[in-house]
Amino acid sequence: MPDVLKGMEVVVEFLTRPESPVALPVPAYMPFFDVLHVTGRQRVEVPMVQQDSGRYLLDLDALQAAFVRGAGSVIICNPNNPLGTAFTEAELRAIVDIAAPPRPATAPG
Repeated sequence: MPDVLKGMEVVVEFLTRPESPVALPVPAYMPFFDVLHVTGRQRVEVPMVQQDSGRYLLDLDALQAAFVRGAGSVIICNPNNPLGTAFTEAELRAIVDIAAPPRPATAPG
C-alpha cells in the first residue's frame, strides 16, 4: 500500500457495498471524507459531543440510529483526529455492540 488512506479505501471497498452508508464520527480527519467519496459510499455523520468535563464522546444514540437507517460499518480513528479523544475500552465495546451485535449461533445446513 502506498499510504494508509489507500489502505482504508481497499478495506472500505472490501467490507462494504457500493453506495452503502458508512457511519463517520465528526469532526473527522478530512481525508476520511475523501475515502468515502472515492469509494462511492454514503457518509452518515455521527457527532462527537462535548461533555461538561470538556472531553468529547461519540453520540452512541446517533450511532445506533445510523445503523438502524442502514449503515453497515463505522470508521473509527483512535485517538480521534482532530479532537484527540482516545476512546476507552468501555466506549470501544459499546461501539462494537452497535456495529457488530452478537448473533445467535446456528447449526450448519
